[in-house]
Amino acid sequence: MSGSSSGADVANSDDLVVRFSTADYAPHERLDAWREIYGRTLAKVDVEPLPSDQFLTEATLRRMPGLAVNVVRLPQ
Repeated sequence: MSGSSSGADVANSDDLVVRFSTADYAPHERLDAWREIYGRTLAKVDVEPLPSDQFLTEATLRRMPGLAVNVVRLPQ
């Protein structure tokens, strides 16, 4: 699998922003990428998909000292 999901260090080395979008992958790779990169690597969960013809989503994770924020957008 290949893609251009990104992680960027911000000014303080304790702060981290990671963005992930399945739009960076071919349609047949999207679900596997989401399960592996977001589910297993970032969220430490095993994601079980709902049946769907097309899977498209994106997530932004931000970590700061004492706080982590995770925003997931599932296009309707």
